[in-house]
Amino acid sequence: MANIKARDGLNASIEIKATGTGTTIDPYVPVHQTSEARTTARTALADGTPTTAVTTSGGRTVVKSGQIPELQGNSNVTLTASTAETTLVPAGAAGILRDLTGLIFSNSSATGVNLTLRDATAGSARFIFYLPPTSSQMFAPPQGIFKQTTDANNWTVQSSGSVTSIECFAFWEVRS
Repeated sequence: MANIKARDGLNASIEIKATGTGTTIDPYVPVHQTSEARTTARTALADGTPTTAVTTSGGRTVVKSGQIPELQGNSNVTLTASTAETTLVPAGAAGILRDLTGLIFSNSSATGVNLTLRDATAGSARFIFYLPPTSSQMFAPPQGIFKQTTDANNWTVQSSGSVTSIECFAFWEVRS
């Protein structure tokens, strides 16, 4: 039986046990990996720094693209007879960016509108979506997220027309 342990500077360990004689190895011996339970974002690490696998506070391995549940959020706003720029996602603290992972818009009026999305109040238009009359549409970012360009800023939405009611829902995740 061979017992090999490897450790990196972040206290992650992998233990491999092989049993058998000669060239025969038991294929059913488990491999154990130590992971790090997270409910907050990690401090940014230098490029190439070894890291540990991340789990939720309940020990479930995080295997999806994106963020741990505690660093995800959603927010919504209703635009009622207005063309004013309105906050959709509140600003994070200094050093915090909120990247959008999905949007849902619903237009109850008989008029289609363009919705302009900005990642800071009075900032440049990042995306413009057409929302047909009496419809709902979901927008999923082609690369998985719409990245916010500057920390500590909000996301805003603005309608091209003053119509009865537009419901706007945003799904986002924290990045530092």
